[in-house]
Amino acid sequence: MGRTPVIRRKLSRERLSAISAVSMTGELYLAAQGHSYKGADIISFLEQLLEEIEGSLLVIWDGAPVHRSRAVKEWLARGAARRIQLEQLPGYAPELNPDEGV
Repeated sequence: MGRTPVIRRKLSRERLSAISAVSMTGELYLAAQGHSYKGADIISFLEQLLEEIEGSLLVIWDGAPVHRSRAVKEWLARGAARRIQLEQLPGYAPELNPDEGV
């Protein structure tokens, strides 16, 4: 069984937030920015994936609230969901997330 990670450094305001995806063929898609991801950032990343990857996408998300933001829900409802199938991981299950180590 895994252990909950413990951060042993003082946190600062400097940050780097990252979002990533792993394709079925093992390709890594990664983006990073200097602030927390918001709904618009999630949408932008998903739009880039839709441009890069043909066909349908299976998106497996953890429980981050930004994934369920109003902006993301509205974007999906406007038609993006036609190519995207969403599945949510159970609460705190990093061992099930193939993208967790990124």
